[in-house]
Amino acid sequence: MAASLLELRAVLSSEERRRADDFHFARDAAMFAVIHGVLRHLLARLLATAPEAVGFTVQPGGKPALAPGFSDSLRFNISHSRSYAAVALARNFELGVDIEDVRPMDDMQELARDCLHPWEARCIEAAVGPDAALRQFYAIWTQKEAVLKALGEGLRIPLHSFRVPGEAEGWAKVPDSVHLNGPLYVSTLQNRDWMGAVALARPV
Repeated sequence: MAASLLELRAVLSSEERRRADDFHFARDAAMFAVIHGVLRHLLARLLATAPEAVGFTVQPGGKPALAPGFSDSLRFNISHSRSYAAVALARNFELGVDIEDVRPMDDMQELARDCLHPWEARCIEAAVGPDAALRQFYAIWTQKEAVLKALGEGLRIPLHSFRVPGEAEGWAKVPDSVHLNGPLYVSTLQNRDWMGAVALARPV
């Protein structure tokens, strides 16, 4: 699908256009319009409707979803960094996606110790060399963000209370108090400049 920024902006709702216009920087406004416009086009193909006709709602935990009457099975999630964006779609199970620009962080080790599961922090400390440690941090961070978005709980679940594999793929270990429709499988997506992850709550 090839569409210009103006074409993507044209299919947004008035509320989405208002949100785009609220950004201080034109680059951020354009990113918002692009990812939401692309999402509408992708969903419209699956729903056999016009992109501008797709309706959305927000679940109690703050996770966006299709409005009632569109589809009981189709799920989606979006994420964007300063430079990149990701859209994930699935049927019959929840999912979450996260993407981040890989950039040096002076406080990475401190942030890992303060916010992450102890096992995850040790994985970052054990990485050989600063570049490997940085990529390990982003692999874990994006996996955790994807898990939270799949669960639809936001930061109501503390980051240190659950564990992700930190490798290319594997199963997340979440607290017993978190209700799951199925086990959470996490997969990492990456290249030199960005790191991302998708979490899938597979039905049992």
